[in-house]
Amino acid sequence: MGRQRASGFTLLEVMVVVAIIGILAGISVTTLSRMQPRMDVMGALDDLSSTLAQAQARAQSRGGDVWVVFLPTSAGTTTRARGGILVYEDLDRDLAFGSLSFDAQGHLTTAPEPGDEVLSQTWYGGEPFRGRVQLALKPGEGFTLNAPFSGAAATCNFCSNGPGGFRGAIIYQANGEVRLVDGTGAPVANLNAGVVTLSSDAARGALAVAPATGFARVTRP
Repeated sequence: MGRQRASGFTLLEVMVVVAIIGILAGISVTTLSRMQPRMDVMGALDDLSSTLAQAQARAQSRGGDVWVVFLPTSAGTTTRARGGILVYEDLDRDLAFGSLSFDAQGHLTTAPEPGDEVLSQTWYGGEPFRGRVQLALKPGEGFTLNAPFSGAAATCNFCSNGPGGFRGAIIYQANGEVRLVDGTGAPVANLNAGVVTLSSDAARGALAVAPATGFARVTRP
């Protein structure tokens, strides 16, 4: 009767298995690192889309305007290096956009008017996926939008210089209408959509809002 093979693994077999696991782990890490910029932008766009939906719902339920203020960073600045978004409730509907002021760290320094409220602040550069995402003054090179928002995507096509720096806002009104205003608080005309582009390394995506209807579309990287 032949002798049965002893149970267990030889050292060589264990070394081969460990080597295979190491190779697979290396491939996974490389693949994930290549996908990370795209995943970061997708996460930030989903977050922004949710913010806009909540702002619209709050405006209609509370009977006051809700401003979603975009604050792209300027080229060469060292503060607020990746830009930010402020959600501001304007209950008295006086469009007091110029009264908002920010310090070097991007914090709101001017208190809201009586009855108004700062609902949320998002500053890219300090939180998990936001740390690699930016809302910066850089064109979306090689990036276009499909109908009904056809055309090249700017970082923020309704933003401009105004009191407190470069900025713009999407205003959700209590009556359901949506407005785009520039950095001075003046309405922006002749735009079929307000476009905001978020980017991370080589990946970028955009969110477009049609002011006539409030319809929003996310274009993913």
